[in-house]
Amino acid sequence: MKRLFKCIIISLLIICFLSCSRTPRKHNVIFILVDTLRADHLSYFGYERNTTPNIDAFANESLSFLNAFSPAPWTPTAMASIFTGLYPTIHGMTPPNSREEALKSAAKLTDKVYTLAELFKDNGYFTMAVQTNPWLSEAFGYAQGFDKYIFKHRQKANIINEEAYKLLNEYLGNKENKNKPFYLYLHYLDPHNPYKAPKEYDSIYTDKIKGNYNDKAQELIRKYDREIKFTDDKMGELFNFLKEKGLYKDTIIVFLADHGEQFFERGHQGHGFNVYNEEIHVPFFIKAPKYKGKVTQAVSSIDLFSTLVDLNNLKNEKSTPLGFSLIKEEGLEQRKRTDILSEIKRKFQEKALITTNLNKLINDYELTTKDEEILLTKPQNQKVYNLQDDILENNELNDNELTQKLNKRYEKVYSKILKNKIALDKNDSLKMDEKTINELKSLGYL
Repeated sequence: MKRLFKCIIISLLIICFLSCSRTPRKHNVIFILVDTLRADHLSYFGYERNTTPNIDAFANESLSFLNAFSPAPWTPTAMASIFTGLYPTIHGMTPPNSREEALKSAAKLTDKVYTLAELFKDNGYFTMAVQTNPWLSEAFGYAQGFDKYIFKHRQKANIINEEAYKLLNEYLGNKENKNKPFYLYLHYLDPHNPYKAPKEYDSIYTDKIKGNYNDKAQELIRKYDREIKFTDDKMGELFNFLKEKGLYKDTIIVFLADHGEQFFERGHQGHGFNVYNEEIHVPFFIKAPKYKGKVTQAVSSIDLFSTLVDLNNLKNEKSTPLGFSLIKEEGLEQRKRTDILSEIKRKFQEKALITTNLNKLINDYELTTKDEEILLTKPQNQKVYNLQDDILENNELNDNELTQKLNKRYEKVYSKILKNKIALDKNDSLKMDEKTINELKSLGYL
């Protein structure tokens, strides 16, 4: 009897040891990035056109961040920040805007930074990407950490889906991947100008939307919204494929935009001009086991890096991202205490500070003002808004006391950023060839 009792105790101890020492299972991760998708053109955010029924359904079963802001209003800079959890001033990926300058020397994402793909790879993941934007080609440094990096120049969402299906089928068919999770990054470009949805979408959205838009803007917005609807249809197909393969339920799926799009709200059409909400307010959803609901506090897309570290218990000993984990109470509290920055230094130079209670300060500077001189330079222009009451920033606040408070907070945030700035050298730039120049010109750049 004693011997039987002893055996039972030993067996229970072994079971306890195995269960307690087992490493938590890491989830597969799919990161969906839709280029140039402004938040207020999703029906999920109350847009008057039903543009995104599939994305809306996805958002409703996810952790949804209603006030998410991009660190920059154009792709190369914003994606560098999303990939690293660092602000533009720190990583320095701010390419020149002119063709002449680009032919001499253009910035690339330095290998001194640690990217999401490198993080996943170091944690035992098989890393894959399918992307369409020439700014994100291997030459510019964005392929760091990927086992497979497929560039499909300006291809439509259906082509991106087809490539994703091939990668996933190959992954699932390889027995060596049985105990190896994957990280898949998919970059869709359809809402980017010029807006050319398939012809079958020409018959939708023929009416006018509300707002102070002239006929030219109304027609551009129709085409833009058709591209969004086409992308949404392809998102529905992607989600169905994942469900058929048994990948949807337990896979962490991130849905995010790099930036938005302006339709002459500030005198321009496109993006990469200003840090107003039409260019930096973005959709941000995370579908993960046990997490669901709406978060109203202000967050930044640089928070994605730290959030994915926590979601999958990843080891990160190679970088110190400035974002915070959005799934932990501690991280959300830190985000509440730390204001958000958005920057552009392209055709204009602006810095925007967004506080936890959604006050916003926008400072304009000369384009030639250096990073280190920003805090020593009086802005050419300052504007303050309360985004809780005025998300479209139509009503500038005339409040000197609030402006002074926001400037002090801005100085605190930017001082920290300057302390973390990476020293770049000649290896962090490249000369573009004519092919790359022409690819970028096709997107309206340079």
